[in-house]
Amino acid sequence: VIVRSLSSKVESIRVVCYQILVKLASLYYTYLDTYMEQIFTLTLASIVNDSEPIALQAIEFWATICEEEAFLAQEESEAKAFNLPFQKKSHQFIRFALEKLIPELTESLTKQHEIPDPDDWNITTAASTCLGSIATLVGDEILQHVIPFVEANFRNSNWRYREAAVLAFGSILEGPKESIEPFVKQVVPLLLQYSLNDTVVAVKDTAAWTLGRIALYHHTAIPSLNSFFRGLLGGLLGVPRIASHCCSAIHNLAVSYAEEPEVLVPHFETLVHSLLDTTERPDVYKSNLRISSYEAINVLISSAHSELLPLVHNIAGILIYRLKQASLKPILSLDDKEAQSELQSLLCGSLHIVTQRLGHEIRPHCDEIMQLFLKLFSSKNYDSVHEEAFMAVGAIVDALKEDFEVYMGAFMPYLHVGLTNWEDDQVCAACVGVVGDLSRSLVLKLIPYCDLIVTALLEDLQQDGLNR
Repeated sequence: VIVRSLSSKVESIRVVCYQILVKLASLYYTYLDTYMEQIFTLTLASIVNDSEPIALQAIEFWATICEEEAFLAQEESEAKAFNLPFQKKSHQFIRFALEKLIPELTESLTKQHEIPDPDDWNITTAASTCLGSIATLVGDEILQHVIPFVEANFRNSNWRYREAAVLAFGSILEGPKESIEPFVKQVVPLLLQYSLNDTVVAVKDTAAWTLGRIALYHHTAIPSLNSFFRGLLGGLLGVPRIASHCCSAIHNLAVSYAEEPEVLVPHFETLVHSLLDTTERPDVYKSNLRISSYEAINVLISSAHSELLPLVHNIAGILIYRLKQASLKPILSLDDKEAQSELQSLLCGSLHIVTQRLGHEIRPHCDEIMQLFLKLFSSKNYDSVHEEAFMAVGAIVDALKEDFEVYMGAFMPYLHVGLTNWEDDQVCAACVGVVGDLSRSLVLKLIPYCDLIVTALLEDLQQDGLNR
């Protein structure tokens, strides 16, 4: 009945029937083989010819099938690892459908909205997500179906096809392994030279996103880090959403090279200072740009090579100065207050990372940092600020060990307030973490404060509302 109703002339009925079909694919995958030939024909026709609400559901059906087959593949792999029998059967619907399904999905990538909304779920984003899931499932097999579309449209005169080509390539990067790397080596220079400098913002935006995924999944295939970073630094000057993607690309590359920190030594100073400049842009509140910038800075610092520690000291001074200045900005509206709290949280988070990286070498900055944190604890800030500040204090405790005792008299009242902040369990949890740090670092010097701490912890245990 459901399959027959997919051909109804009433659009609302077809949408509902597709929604039911998606649910059936999730719950009763095993029994779909009898109907699959008909479903295959109908879903592909809907993806190509139907209105967006119906096409979205048709794509969602294949995404669900992919999810089920990926789950079965994982279960089978785990069973083999433990020499256990595996009775369930995968019908391999995705592999049988690849030849005809992929061209319809790549063509769907060209149906962008005139005024794209990054948060909008539309046929383009649905097709991209489905392509990514299929690539993860079938691996290298996806290349023969997607690469011809990419090669044919990378320099297409129609911007929709240029963006679709870049999006198609970016979408499949997580699946294939070594086989895709020759294509990555070819595509990266083109992305940097053409796509990232396209006249259409949507193409540049997707290019920056794709570079970020290359940095995460195939960083060893990047032909030239100098050119790569030069392109990303240029992208940081673009509109916020492009700059945000470039921050993510820098972040991903720093993560990828975390075990080889010497690789980023020649680029570190330029990258960090460019990111710090980005955080000061007047439009930094758009597209999560400030958050993306500080996250990239944090990863660069956390994995910084030991020879870069003098630069990390300089960055600590910049962050301390900015935290001072953030408290001095006039607050004229609720938006101002939220912006200030976000900035203070990010700066506290970055100081946390700096402290962890410098270790005991953070000592020259500690008086100034603790004064700022104590001022934050005494002010009526959002709890997110206090949470980040308490975690940063924990890092200082770890760095100073017994020498942290000099701050305990001033810090203890705020720690107690945090431990009994039952309305925000994240702040409370951060304070419990600080107690652990203090116990390991101060040892016997913590005894004068133990009665107050233990009483607060016992009160925490009695609070039913706290997250266990």
